[in-house]
Parts: sequence; C-alpha cells; structure tokens
Amino acid sequence: MSKKKYKIITYGNKLLSKPSECVKEINGNIKDLIDKMFKIMYKYKGIGLAAVQIGVPKRVIIIDTSNLDAENLKLKKTLKLALINPEIVNTSMREETIEEGCLSIPGISAPVSRKFSVEINGWTLEEKEVHLKLYNLNARVAQHEIDHINGILFIDRVDKRILKSIERELKKK
Repeated sequence: MSKKKYKIITYGNKLLSKPSECVKEINGNIKDLIDKMFKIMYKYKGIGLAAVQIGVPKRVIIIDTSNLDAENLKLKKTLKLALINPEIVNTSMREETIEEGCLSIPGISAPVSRKFSVEINGWTLEEKEVHLKLYNLNARVAQHEIDHINGILFIDRVDKRILKSIERELKKK
C-alpha cells in the first residue's frame, strides 16, 4: 500500500454498493491494509470494519470485540481478528433483532434481524485457512462486515416501514 491517507467513506459512495474483489495474494500490502484498518476502526470507536469502507474494494474484514464487557453482552468470548476472503458457510435458524449502526452511515441506527450464529471460512494474515463458529454479537459483526464486502449496507436489511422513517436522515448524508 502506498502512504495514502485512508478515511471512512460514507453513505452515497458507490463503492459501498458494489461487491469487493477477492484477495489473490496475502502479502505486505494486505498486512499494511489491515494495520491501517485497525487504526481507523479504533479512531472511530468501531468494532468491525470492511476494507471497502476505507475505499479499498477488497474482501478483507476486521473485528474486535475484545474491549467490550463480555459478561454484560452475554458473550462467551470476545474476538479480535482479521479475515481475508471470508465466506459464511452455515447459519443458525435462530435470529435476533438488535439496533445496529455503521461507521459508513454515521448517526443512523435501526433494528436489524440477523442470524444468532454463523460458520465462516476465511484466511488469516499467516495464510492459514480457518473455519470459525461465531455467536451472538461476534456473529452479528461478522455478518455486518461480510455484507459490506458483498455490497450490502445494514439499511438494506431494515424493515421497510422503519426505513421510511429514516430516509429523511439518509438524504442529508
């Protein structure tokens, strides 16, 4: 990666509605990208970020729930990871509807129904293929970020009546 200054792109940017490209080679550029993603995510106090959200349409996501109160959130464990080319391969039948927000749509939140647990295949920076089973908030964040690399925003999953009520705010973005 060059010394390019990355920033979070926001609602209205066409990149957010397009599927991201697969990473063909895990190299220093991808490592640099992931380092920058973590710095930006922490700066904006996020718990997940997709590369496309900083203008890089690659299938890379990061998640960090390690600074959250696991007990209060009923998390069996917290998580900090970067995944390359992640793919959801299985989901639970159980869904939960919880208020979600997004760094790319600041100031807007709405209830979103997501699967309670997911199984994901992907690659680590160490070029190891992994199969993860995630639950609760960790699963929700993974689904949200994988949606991003598939060109889907959380507002695309919001009940149409609720979406109507936030459209005025979205138009201001």
